[in-house]
Amino acid sequence: MREVTRNHLTLGSGPVKVAVPLLGKNREELFAELRLLPDGAADLVEWRIDCLSPFPAETEFLALAREVKTALGTIPLLITFRSLTEGGKLPLDAVDYTGIQLRLAEEKIPDFADVELFSGLKAPASHIAALKAHGIPVIASRHFFSETPPAEVLFETLTALRDSGADIPKLAVMTKTTEDLLTLLSVSAAWKRGADRPFVLIGMGPHGVLSRISGSEFGSCLSFGALRESSAPGQLPARELRHILSLLPEYPVPDTAEPRK
Repeated sequence: MREVTRNHLTLGSGPVKVAVPLLGKNREELFAELRLLPDGAADLVEWRIDCLSPFPAETEFLALAREVKTALGTIPLLITFRSLTEGGKLPLDAVDYTGIQLRLAEEKIPDFADVELFSGLKAPASHIAALKAHGIPVIASRHFFSETPPAEVLFETLTALRDSGADIPKLAVMTKTTEDLLTLLSVSAAWKRGADRPFVLIGMGPHGVLSRISGSEFGSCLSFGALRESSAPGQLPARELRHILSLLPEYPVPDTAEPRK
């Protein structure tokens, strides 16, 4: 499997990494969140720019982005505009989605960029290629906020995310039952066996919590942990998530290992 590395962070090998979202509506709230960031809790910070209200003009926004980047130091920054249809705060056409992402990439501000593949973006593969040409790894994402689709739909979606040219496919579904969780985990385990790049599979909601702590077994390279407010249903607090993951250093158990006694 190919690895994706930015700064000290490598996705695609080693333990599951923890991403912590920033959801502030303005500069004051953003920097209040940054002050709350527990030492060592975040391998990656996701800045949800769709939470900005009102969304600033380009010059003001880019200045704020530079400040956030500087404040994080060596912690890699993922910049995400999550659309209303996929659980975000604003419709995709509320901003110049591709233009903003390309301006950020030109200035080398994000370490990763999230691109929604199924939100009506024109020529998403070309946009992903343009971001990558600036040296920015891309997470291509799809969020099913109302259901867990059948396994065949999940495989089709993962295939489309991978074939877009993105470095990391990300798929999140709403898990409402134990059966939904089992569907998600079985797809994740099967995808892991043939994966050629890191991927993220997440079950949202209370039934999906297990998927957030079992990536080492089922293949998901990232888990998202909340500061004060979660960015998606079922997120664990970042500090607790880090602690839980730290208790699982010997997992997964090799298939050839003797059963534990």
